[in-house]
Amino acid sequence: MDSILKQLYNGDLCPADQFHPYLEAYETKQKENFARYDEFIKKLSPPLAQEFNEIMDEHLETIPFEMEEMFCASFQMGARFMLEMLTDKETGNPFTA
Repeated sequence: MDSILKQLYNGDLCPADQFHPYLEAYETKQKENFARYDEFIKKLSPPLAQEFNEIMDEHLETIPFEMEEMFCASFQMGARFMLEMLTDKETGNPFTA
């Protein structure tokens, strides 16, 4: 198996495609939200339902941008964490083995 860096470079590793929350509370809440959405759509006239769906689709298109920013910020935080853990606070130099 190639290193993680090689997998990222070659497009074989895409963290966003692999992410799915496995929390029972998440799945329960998601089902509740979909049920509420369906009930609301039934109350709307067909033209309003269509317009609402278009607005929701436009809103949902922004989620990948948010996820990308969160991934990058989290990765950077992890890198800073590693740097801090591997740096001598007194000297500012990296620890040596």
